[in-house]
Amino acid sequence: VNRVTRQLREARQNDSVAAVVLRLDSPGGPASASSEFYLAVNRTASQLPVVAYVRGLAASGGYYGIAPADSIVVKSGSTVGSIGTVVQVPSSAVESAAQRSDSFIRTGPDKAQISLDGLRERLQILQAGFVGTVMQHRGDELSLSRTEVANGRAYLGATAVRNGFADEIGDLGTAIERAATLADDIEGDDYAVDYREARPTQLSLSIGDSRVTR
Repeated sequence: VNRVTRQLREARQNDSVAAVVLRLDSPGGPASASSEFYLAVNRTASQLPVVAYVRGLAASGGYYGIAPADSIVVKSGSTVGSIGTVVQVPSSAVESAAQRSDSFIRTGPDKAQISLDGLRERLQILQAGFVGTVMQHRGDELSLSRTEVANGRAYLGATAVRNGFADEIGDLGTAIERAATLADDIEGDDYAVDYREARPTQLSLSIGDSRVTR
């Protein structure tokens, strides 16, 4: 995520970059990393056209991160959605915390406490924020209700286009062409593409009117 956010920052600061394409294949990840990814994409989308291309999977935090994109391109076999959060805590940790609750002096009753009720509350807060963000960015395209979005279902490409989780079926070339169309500084095919590898499962591309080299 740090590398992707840095590349997006560089794209925003480079006057020769007219649009950004994000190629994604991600099942999601920790809430903190997903939030950093989302914030970077959202900030970039406020300054440049951003198109996301899902070559395989954009689920959970992966989809959350690309929700601000101006357009989401998927393949027929791509899977997107799975809007939800999971907290994995061994039951033994909860039981152990309950057994030791009287063994510590705390500054407050909730300090350093682990409980199922507390975990459920955190999950509900994260889930509400997650769903709210997706509805904020994709609400006009979605044919699903907020409740249906919150159910956590994942959708194959064609279904995702029909229900609004994605915008069109295509490949990487489709995403690049779409980004060029959205860019004010690009006319026709007069642009170069600078490929930037982020990690084995992600690739970000910057499209500009001249090739960017670093």
